[in-house]
Amino acid sequence: MKKEKGCSTWTLGTALLSSSLFVVLLCAVVFGSTFLPQIAVLDMRIDSALPSSTSFFWPAITLFGGPVFLMIVGLVIVSVLLQQQRIREAGVFFSVVALGLLLDLGIKAFVARGRPDGSELAGAFYSFPSGHALMATVIYGAILLFFWKPRLRIAAAATTLFILLIGTSRVLLHRHYASDVIAGFLLGIAVLAGTVFCEKALRSLRTR
Repeated sequence: MKKEKGCSTWTLGTALLSSSLFVVLLCAVVFGSTFLPQIAVLDMRIDSALPSSTSFFWPAITLFGGPVFLMIVGLVIVSVLLQQQRIREAGVFFSVVALGLLLDLGIKAFVARGRPDGSELAGAFYSFPSGHALMATVIYGAILLFFWKPRLRIAAAATTLFILLIGTSRVLLHRHYASDVIAGFLLGIAVLAGTVFCEKALRSLRTR
């Protein structure tokens, strides 16, 4: 019981911290002229300092955070969880993905931040937050959460690095500003941790 309570406290703390940091970045982007204008300046400097990538590596990496590939991964994960009779986890996974998608689309429409100059996506889609970073964090993070075992620490570290590489690819390919990607990571962590905490809290109330 104490272990579960400690895990819930840690999960809530993670959700609150990551969401708070996300709100700071959100305010910096929306009110950039009066609130932390240094972030916008840094975004521009990073984007202008990075040369256009000619390597096949980064375009390949970014595909693993794209909607088509993540949809396939999501369907596979739900199928595996249902096959294992893990109905609760399948429901949590679906909730996390749905919430992530809704927040991504809603916040993009609200902020309406343009893509970096020269981006092939300029004028077609908004930039903040990075949907690749957000959904990669949510889906691959959920995989780590639901299938975690102590012997899989190396695989967990590799998955975390993979998520970071997906976010990095978005900046190097000039699809996003650095703050877009960091915001995507933070929001993804908040969504994942917050959903898990709420599910645990509701389950605890039902068993009382």
